[in-house]
Amino acid sequence: MNVKTDAESYTVTPKDKVSVDKGEDVDPSSLVNVTGPDGKPTTLPAGSIEWKDTPDLTTPGDKTGSVEVTFPDESKKDTDVTIYVKTDAETYDPQPQPWTTTVGKTPKADEIISSTDKNGKKMPSDAEYTWKTEPNTSKSGEASGEVTVTYDDGSHDDVSVTINVKDKLDDNEKYHIYGKDGLKVDKGQTLDPKDAIDVKDADGNETTLPENSKVEWTKEPDFSQAGKDVTGEVTVTYPGGSKSDPVTVTVHVNGESDNYKVAPKDDVTVPRGSQVDPESTVVAQTPDGKPTSFPDGTKHEWITKPDTDSTGKRTGVVKTTFPDGSTTTTTVSVTVEPNQSDKYDPKGPKNPDDRVPVKDPDHLTGGDEDKVKDEVGKVNPDLPKGTEVEVDDKGNATITYPDGSKDTIPGSDLVRPTKDKDNYDPQGPKDPDDRVPVKDQDHLTDGEKNDVKDEIGKENPDLPKGTEVEVDDKGNATITYPDGSKDTIPGSDLVRQSKDADKITPKVPDTKVPVADPSHLTDSEKDQVKTNVTDANKDNFPDGSQVTVGDDGTATVTYPDGSKDTIPGSDLVRQSKDADKITPKVPDTKVPVADPSHLTDSEKDQVKTNVTDANKDNLPSGSQITVGNGGTTTVTYPDGSKDTIPGSDLVRQSTDADKTTPSVPETKVPVADPSHLTDSEKDQVKTNVTDANKDNLPSGSQITVGNDGTTTVTYPDGSKDTIPGSQLVTAKGNGNTTNSNVKVTPTNTNNKINKDNNSLGKNTANAKAGELPQTGETNDSQKLSVIGMALMGILGLFGLGKKRKKD
Repeated sequence: MNVKTDAESYTVTPKDKVSVDKGEDVDPSSLVNVTGPDGKPTTLPAGSIEWKDTPDLTTPGDKTGSVEVTFPDESKKDTDVTIYVKTDAETYDPQPQPWTTTVGKTPKADEIISSTDKNGKKMPSDAEYTWKTEPNTSKSGEASGEVTVTYDDGSHDDVSVTINVKDKLDDNEKYHIYGKDGLKVDKGQTLDPKDAIDVKDADGNETTLPENSKVEWTKEPDFSQAGKDVTGEVTVTYPGGSKSDPVTVTVHVNGESDNYKVAPKDDVTVPRGSQVDPESTVVAQTPDGKPTSFPDGTKHEWITKPDTDSTGKRTGVVKTTFPDGSTTTTTVSVTVEPNQSDKYDPKGPKNPDDRVPVKDPDHLTGGDEDKVKDEVGKVNPDLPKGTEVEVDDKGNATITYPDGSKDTIPGSDLVRPTKDKDNYDPQGPKDPDDRVPVKDQDHLTDGEKNDVKDEIGKENPDLPKGTEVEVDDKGNATITYPDGSKDTIPGSDLVRQSKDADKITPKVPDTKVPVADPSHLTDSEKDQVKTNVTDANKDNFPDGSQVTVGDDGTATVTYPDGSKDTIPGSDLVRQSKDADKITPKVPDTKVPVADPSHLTDSEKDQVKTNVTDANKDNLPSGSQITVGNGGTTTVTYPDGSKDTIPGSDLVRQSTDADKTTPSVPETKVPVADPSHLTDSEKDQVKTNVTDANKDNLPSGSQITVGNDGTTTVTYPDGSKDTIPGSQLVTAKGNGNTTNSNVKVTPTNTNNKINKDNNSLGKNTANAKAGELPQTGETNDSQKLSVIGMALMGILGLFGLGKKRKKD
């Protein structure tokens, strides 16, 4: 048998191309999809997907690399992936900053662009800024220009800018405040806001603030966050009272995490299923990578534990907290190796009789448990030194290996109760004719073996529960008791050569023949019984078999070898009833009901009326008709026999169309061509119908108008009503545009006009069937519809030949 590896069974496909910034780290597991043998996406343990060929992500463009997927069975599969590295122009979105200058002074292009882009990213320090279009600063007011930002990779952005040109600058316009780079303080110290900013004049030259300027924190950084970059805001108030915009300042709070580099420890291996100490997976280094020790009080904890449930390379994330509270996180790798329970497979004795005999397998004594321990050691001599065995009161043994991994051996493999085969004496049938008939006594089929098993169970009903019987090819039976002890019965006591009657079981016909007197069948009734038995067994009886029928309908089958079978007359004939002679007719129309599973009394009455009317010349006097909750109707004849008509043939779910009759507008729309309405004429028809039914149609109803003006109302449940175009439009110049008191009226109480979901008939859109309102014109298509439905009803009556279910 060829067992596929996981690499052969699983599918690895690259995801759609991923876009990243230059130099960005990319997790290789985010680049592929892994699908299991069942075709469903699966997630492998962390660390299972690594770079095999890492692409260069420092320059823009499409980059190709290769990832290696390691599956739980250690098989591997490589897959190529493509990553798009964005240009700097795609990464950054530069923005102008407010700028005010004096007449005749044009600021430098780099001054007008903010140090952070629209997304808060700090603009690269090596970007170059040039005027593409210099603003005109020759007069006061707003001046527009355009700056080109050229990045190190050659890509560029053009930024539209607007500056304010004034004759004289205010203090807050003369000076430009910037947050200093590289600010650092120790934990708990403070920083004078004056030391946190740089000041430049309107020409971009470094300068100092005017005397008596006030510099203050409007949002002071949290200097207690050791090892972190914290932000604050500085505002300058000038002597004249004007203020600068708040300037964001970033300060790094020095922490012990700055003095140490936490590196993953190499070659960490752990047994499968074990807990991994996070401290064992990291080492301390100086910032330049030299080995050192963590300061006292440093703690390590898992952010993400490595999965040790299966073997292979696994990753986790460790959080290291230094005594001053500063932290750092490190991704570590561990190799999960097989544990000792993976290498050993302890078992109980091969021979069940060698299991430890105990008086009560559910309540072992201390002596019993010691014997089980000894048996485990004897049967498994290769267990490693230091292995411990514990046995519970049910005989279950727990094996604990030196590495802490465990195995168990169930008590059923180690102990057994005292044997009791001597308490039983299984036998075959006393009468040789009762032995199991078989075709070949030296080669029993599986079915014959099962028959022998059944015969043993019948002859030996006192065998204890759980006893198993196995029968070999010659009919010899092996009896295995619950305690594992055995008995045998020879095949000669259990089987005999089969006859035709042994091999064949006559099939009883599905239907019984109705007869006038079940004790004295007529010749024709006997012939019908014979025909039924013959037809039911046409592929069952061998050629030459004879079927004879007695006065009471009992059929005797005589096979070619002379053996016989009989079928009792009670299985073949029955007293004839009214229901045998009558087939109730199904009404042409179904009753629409609110709930087909729970009819109201009035709905049941309507069903009863429909069935009664359909069968007025069919049912004998005294027949009773009852209707169930589901519409199923039972006809009980005078002799007590019954027929039923399924509710699905008599009722249907009522629709919105059953409950609603659209009103016809009082006026018709004059149109140029009643057979081909324009869109505006259709819109007018729709408006007329909508207005005529504004309080009539349920919410959500849709109205559509056809080319000839025929309008269809589609209700929320999908059912429909239609109003003929002849009731809604008239040819221009006809002079008759009025519908007097016209409504859509059903022709019977069960059905409304022109229902799409109704097979019971059609109604007209006028109280006078087939006549257009106020015109006297005859609607031939409506007449044909009525005639067609009548013909369908007649054909339905002739086609109703299928007999309903008999009681």
